[in-house]
Amino acid sequence: MLVKDFMTKNVITAHVDEKVSDAITKMKENNIKHLPIIDGDKIFGIVSIKEIEEYSPSKATSLDIFELHYLLSKITLREIARRDVITITPDVPIEEAGAIMYKNRIGSLPVLENGKLVGIISDRDIFKLLISITAAQSKGTRIYTQILDTAGTIAEIVNIVSTFNTKVHAIFTCYENAPDGKRNVVIRTTQIENIDDLEKQLQKKYDFVLIQKF
Repeated sequence: MLVKDFMTKNVITAHVDEKVSDAITKMKENNIKHLPIIDGDKIFGIVSIKEIEEYSPSKATSLDIFELHYLLSKITLREIARRDVITITPDVPIEEAGAIMYKNRIGSLPVLENGKLVGIISDRDIFKLLISITAAQSKGTRIYTQILDTAGTIAEIVNIVSTFNTKVHAIFTCYENAPDGKRNVVIRTTQIENIDDLEKQLQKKYDFVLIQKF
């Protein structure tokens, strides 16, 4: 799965000389949090709702609401756009895009191809992907346990689960808070009627087992 498969292609942008007040209206009307700023056919910078909110009080702490609106109608995006924009290309793996956003504490990445803006990928897109690959919205059974971090252990637990006449929707693992030499594994399946039997079978092999119905 690549960035181009999940990015927003019809990107809402603003020109570098647009007023901040116009940018706020554009972002609210389109329900977006990040707005790439364009100068000609090149990306100049980016602004977010959060950055605009942080900018406003620092420049206008003593102004009333009417004076503040007047100020924002005079300031251009050129003055407040963040210039150190981290960008990405369409063929980058989606998980790498998520890692870049997490590492740099940013909510979006403009997607450039041959120097031109062709899309934008946001934390919202990453959340959507997470829901999809974990089958979080599918009804069924969720099995959580910890397995040895050795070859063949995932196939081993899947083989056990598959004997209960169920279809696996998703399998995902991680090492967070897992004991040394083990890793967490979650398997989401279609409904398993005889959960008690499955739990007993898994408990013979694994120290910790949690099974939930959704």
